[in-house]
Amino acid sequence: MKRRIDIYLGLFAWLLGVVAVSRAIFPSASWVIDLRSHGLDFYYTSVEAMMKGIPLLWTASVAAMIVLRQRPLRKLWWVWLSFPLAFVFYVVVAAFVVERARIVMGW
Repeated sequence: MKRRIDIYLGLFAWLLGVVAVSRAIFPSASWVIDLRSHGLDFYYTSVEAMMKGIPLLWTASVAAMIVLRQRPLRKLWWVWLSFPLAFVFYVVVAAFVVERARIVMGW
């Protein structure tokens, strides 16, 4: 397992990307974790996961992959393709901002 830790971390990064995109495509897959009724001040939604949790976990996974890698980064090129998936919320917001700027600027 130690020899393939970079592969496993890369696959985990892809899993996070697929989860984020599936949540963006299927809004009915949203969820809420509310523990306030049990006396704990914890409230977490799938939107917060897309904005904070998934990108943070993706970044940590890729950073750990780089630190613990057993092979050259050139052989791990496929992990970087999951970046737009994991950050789908921010990619969509950036696309909206760019489109709005194009309309305002008259491009």
